Amino acid sequence: MIPRGDLALSISKGGVKLKFLVGMCLLCIQWGVYANAQNISSHELIQNIRVLEAELKDMRVELETQISLDVEKSSYNDSFIFLPSEKKQITKALNTYFVFLYQIHKDEISKNFNYKSSDSSEYFQSLAINALFYSEVASVLNWLFSSPAIVKIFELDMRPSATREWVQELLREVLRQGRSKGEGLNGSVVTTPKVVNRSPSLGTAADNIKQLRRYLKRIKSDELRVFLTSHFNQFFNAFFTESAELKKNISNNYSAGSESDFFYNIKAAILYAAGRVYLPKEYYISRKEIEDIEHDLLPGDIALIRHDKKLVNVAFRGEWSHSILYIGSPEKLSQYYDSDYETKDYFHKLCLQEDRECFDFTSYLESKFPDKMAQYYKGSKYEGQRVPLVALEGKGEGIILSNLYAALMKDQLVVFRAQNMSKKDRALAIAQGFEYMGRPYDYDFDLRTTERLVCTELIFNIFSPDVDNGKSGISWSTSFVNGKPIMFAEDIVKTYFDEANISNSNLSLVVFVHPNRAGREARPLTSDDLRKTVVALASNKH
Repeated sequence: MIPRGDLALSISKGGVKLKFLVGMCLLCIQWGVYANAQNISSHELIQNIRVLEAELKDMRVELETQISLDVEKSSYNDSFIFLPSEKKQITKALNTYFVFLYQIHKDEISKNFNYKSSDSSEYFQSLAINALFYSEVASVLNWLFSSPAIVKIFELDMRPSATREWVQELLREVLRQGRSKGEGLNGSVVTTPKVVNRSPSLGTAADNIKQLRRYLKRIKSDELRVFLTSHFNQFFNAFFTESAELKKNISNNYSAGSESDFFYNIKAAILYAAGRVYLPKEYYISRKEIEDIEHDLLPGDIALIRHDKKLVNVAFRGEWSHSILYIGSPEKLSQYYDSDYETKDYFHKLCLQEDRECFDFTSYLESKFPDKMAQYYKGSKYEGQRVPLVALEGKGEGIILSNLYAALMKDQLVVFRAQNMSKKDRALAIAQGFEYMGRPYDYDFDLRTTERLVCTELIFNIFSPDVDNGKSGISWSTSFVNGKPIMFAEDIVKTYFDEANISNSNLSLVVFVHPNRAGREARPLTSDDLRKTVVALASNKH
């Protein structure tokens, strides 16, 4: 067995060292030329290979440059957080690149070459193409996995997507190519349903150096043989260098799916149980007060509450422990948004664009989320009465709909309004909230992912700007805990005070109700009173 770090093949003619073309994935781009290699001169074939190799390298550089610019321009780049719209930009670039690589290799190489061919020169050339293809893929994946922020976009705990599928499949194939015959797959890597090809791995080929020499000698063209010889070591070894570095980055930055992680499940079970432990008592804010307050609320308002006697409060900073999206009753939601011309016109066009049978905001929700809207319209029982579901919130059960009393009738309440967002933009935020409905609770409290969401992550994401649909948004204060970006409910209050002195503030204070600890009735208070509930008012934004 020849060490992979020094894979030099000598041939009888000239004793020239053969160096494998790792970046030869490019050859696949215009494979119609290469598939008919027997009908063109070796000189033409070599020129095509050089051109294709340069083009593929340029494409990889362009991809990395574009994503680097997207990361640099992101709203929270120093916190390694990407807004949903920013994730779209990055995944769009990645998808384009991955689709290209996958289709070229699957549809062209596998179609035009027989790995079991009796023609040894054809077999060798096929193996060479694999080395070129996988070295290029390994280089791209290695670059992606070196960034913890980018990894979070397609990590295994993310909702299924084209990006995730490309990454998993190509990752699996790269790791397979680096292994010798008989070596098993790393248990942390998910097995994908498709395999690009069934040719021997590059690791197996490296362990059978004598066989490679025989294949090489059967290449009839001296010019082609010398060309391949002059590139063999450089690119073949580059594949193993990139794949070895990739394994390190996977170990450092890839969690391999928190949902199956034993310790995550233990943590989730403990916190879920703690969230249900509280001392029985009457809430400071009465049912009548909540009903009076609701008259001042509008669909799309953001509420924060505190349940004083709840054990889980120890896990949160400050006096605020939970955030809620108020959407109002079906009648209130429809009246507020469907009567607005801009909102109705936008969603009417969106209905046409998505080929849906709808004409305004609420009918759009009915068309896109029929089951969720059916639950919304049905309402829920509270103290023996049927009451409307008026709020979206993240609890131990996940992102759920709640009635007014279950959501807001607690010990402390503050409500903010995104005053600089139009009705249309707030309607888009609510629509995104319905999109997230049903997703599980995030016991990692990690702002970088949206597969699982806590209450504040729901608010953070749905009120973020989106360049794709022209939605304006809010720039939130965020926090770091053990190097992880999170958002406390208190950070929403901080966002309000961060911009309270700016004439164009994003948030306005709708109502603040704070209990008198001596036991008297709750009373409406002012912005100055609210300031006292914040632990530290120094801006912690981004």
